Amino acid sequence: MKIRVDQKIKIDRAIYLEQRRSTVRTLSHERLIEAVKRAEKRLKKLRIPQKYWKGCKIRCEPEAVCNSYNRGFSSVGTWGHLERFPTGWFVTGIARTFVRQVAHGSAERNILLLADTAKAAIPIEWK
Repeated sequence: MKIRVDQKIKIDRAIYLEQRRSTVRTLSHERLIEAVKRAEKRLKKLRIPQKYWKGCKIRCEPEAVCNSYNRGFSSVGTWGHLERFPTGWFVTGIARTFVRQVAHGSAERNILLLADTAKAAIPIEWK
């Protein structure tokens, strides 16, 4: 799958096909857009030139459940994977899989994974 992040109808369709009737720990197009905005803000804050953003990835994880929730039940949530290509951000994967467990639960999180070229482009004063 490779869908440009600004194509709302195609992304909503892909999310629907993955989530079906799920009502909890779901993913939305708005959340993906917010993840891209936050990632770009972070990349600019690190002063990485935009030409080196290619290959950077964002992983959108659903909220975690608390450890006591797992008493014979399995918790699943919808994950989104985005990647930066030369022409912009694209959704490269949407999956409904098991969520992590932590002591008291936690909120959704977006993880920015820098490409090797982006890591090398970080100015010396940040290293």
